[in-house]
Amino acid sequence: MELFGFLFNILFSLIKLAILGSVYATLFLIVFIIYNSINPSVFFNHFLKNKIKAWFKIGALFSVVIFFYSFSHYGDNGFGIAQRLPLDYRKEIFIGNDGAFNYEPFFIDSFVQKEEFVYGKEGVYPDSGENYKPDYFIWNLETNEVNTFTEQEYLELFAKGKALSKNKFKSLDDHYSSYWFSWMFFITI
Repeated sequence: MELFGFLFNILFSLIKLAILGSVYATLFLIVFIIYNSINPSVFFNHFLKNKIKAWFKIGALFSVVIFFYSFSHYGDNGFGIAQRLPLDYRKEIFIGNDGAFNYEPFFIDSFVQKEEFVYGKEGVYPDSGENYKPDYFIWNLETNEVNTFTEQEYLELFAKGKALSKNKFKSLDDHYSSYWFSWMFFITI
């Protein structure tokens, strides 16, 4: 079943890549035509002589650029089972079937990023006991240092104005959706 999902993901990505390349080629060709009608040029006249050929060339160029951008730090959304949410300083959060995690040994329930810090609340591990109370954390992305706090200590930090209020925290799904289904949807596969 996972193989079917993987193949479907590849097929969907290739179709999306072709659509994005076609749309951008069409928009770019329209801009070329308008610009050439305002300011005629030998280069544009030669390039626009065969509009279909020009459209294919531009579409192929955009497809290649989008394809390679999709492998960059900010363009890779975690192809396959695990989803990926890029953060600053080349750090990321992976969201798998069991929850979210990064390279540190804790799950993330909700968080907010402010400059080089991620303020958040740990998630509950699947095998945690009923009495387990998750800690709050501050993750310094620049140094990759994580400090955990009990709720009381963390609330004191909030009161001192060193962090953001807890109601600013967003779930991982909210962060993932706001990042990948915004303008990034139109430049990545």
